[in-house]
Amino acid sequence: MKVINRDLLGVGVINWLGEFGEFIRENALYYRNLESNSFWQLQMTDEEKEMKRHPNRSSNWIPQRLEEIRDDFRYKILDAVLGEGNYDTGRLWGNNDCKKCNSSYEEEVKFIREMGKCMEISARSRDINMMSPRDLYVEMRQDCWDKVSPSYDTRVLRTNPITNWQQGRMPFTPSRPYGFCGYCWDPIQTRMDALVMRVLQED
Repeated sequence: MKVINRDLLGVGVINWLGEFGEFIRENALYYRNLESNSFWQLQMTDEEKEMKRHPNRSSNWIPQRLEEIRDDFRYKILDAVLGEGNYDTGRLWGNNDCKKCNSSYEEEVKFIREMGKCMEISARSRDINMMSPRDLYVEMRQDCWDKVSPSYDTRVLRTNPITNWQQGRMPFTPSRPYGFCGYCWDPIQTRMDALVMRVLQED
């Protein structure tokens, strides 16, 4: 069996390794729940559960120990989908340009900050807050987008779409999962999920 590898260098084909499929099947419980925070939180020790109660930690917090185990499982799939060395390891959030489309991290930071500043000033002048009607917020957001976005590259805009700005929630930093911008990462994640599903459905 062959698997299509649409890696960073173009479209190629890699051999399906029996060991890889066997590894996924042996760890099916983890792969079926790879993106489930609640599953990984169930693996926490009593000490880690106590650490999670810290006021600065969100309800989705997972200790670094478990995140590293989780990453090791992800690396196996990334190797199959992208090829070894075609993604960043050891960190989920980086500050480099996108490894695939080269979207500038620095420009994304500037865009997010400029949009945030525009939204903040506009909200104050219009007296808009979390309790305001949503249509007022959407109008204000569109006005800021129309004012700020023309100065930026399409790659910056597509990975930081207008819908990232929601009433009561705004982005602060660009995403770089495993070295990719959000726009390029989404189809990679989809291929990873499909590959795992394909292996597990063969049982």
